[in-house]
Amino acid sequence: MRRVCLDVTGCILLMAMATLAAYGSPFANAASVLELGMGARALGLGEAFVAIADDESALFYNPAGLAWHKGFSLLSSFETRLLEAGCGHISAVRGNLGIGVHYFDFGAVPETDEFGNAIGTFSYRTFALLAGAGLSAADLPLFSSMPMAESAALGLGVKLLSVDTLGPGDGTGFAIDLPFLLRFDSPPFGRDLINQFAFGILLQNVLGTPISYESGHAENWVKKVVLGTSVEIAEQLVIALRIASDNTASLGIEWAPISGISARIGLKRDRVWIWSLGTGVRYGKLAFDMALNAHPHLQDQIRGSLGIHW
Repeated sequence: MRRVCLDVTGCILLMAMATLAAYGSPFANAASVLELGMGARALGLGEAFVAIADDESALFYNPAGLAWHKGFSLLSSFETRLLEAGCGHISAVRGNLGIGVHYFDFGAVPETDEFGNAIGTFSYRTFALLAGAGLSAADLPLFSSMPMAESAALGLGVKLLSVDTLGPGDGTGFAIDLPFLLRFDSPPFGRDLINQFAFGILLQNVLGTPISYESGHAENWVKKVVLGTSVEIAEQLVIALRIASDNTASLGIEWAPISGISARIGLKRDRVWIWSLGTGVRYGKLAFDMALNAHPHLQDQIRGSLGIHW
């Protein structure tokens, strides 16, 4: 069983790495707003979440993780950036299905005529409607008889993006993500120490329509491959790693010394090194998380999120 586990994981990793070059390119369009992420827990981990994907944020980082989600839950977060700009999201997950809204509002921007006279204000806003689903391979007839079917999940993520600003800059477009997650709650190795091992893949924007503007301009969604792995040790410590084809990488550590209380630290390489810190409190049906993202050149990012689970 251990050999099968390692062989399958290795094959998946090799296939995914082979596609990195084809999908790797820098992002520079309206869809970049989605790079702001979702949820304070993932931000505190440096966004090394593609292999963890065990809460509502899986809708954004790896919808395949929704395959093991139970019950009904809500998650919302908000933050302020760049003085007046604000962004956040609200999402709902029921069983293995999720839907959410992600938004960014730049705030009031002065509008002037050709002579520099103030004639009012305008803003730049983006709204993204997210939908996702995850299914265990054990529930799919084609894969149900395969080894480790109960430990593997496939998914689907759909994003509809709308840009609202001055007329010619208004635009819409949609894209589809293909996620995969392999999670062993009782891995065939390190049984005395390791409680869970996971490996995830997210193929971003593999299909879709360009973001088309009223001006006639169109932007293609940037294709990207995200790989991640995580390990839970002694039911207290989670270590997660993420690498992507856009030359970014993240390392996140979550420590839960007391039931319901967590501390997090993350390090992300995105052309510069970015540190993040976070904490979380779980009490009954409620979960509150905070995160600080310390960028070396830009304003620090502070995000809070509130989750409710039934």
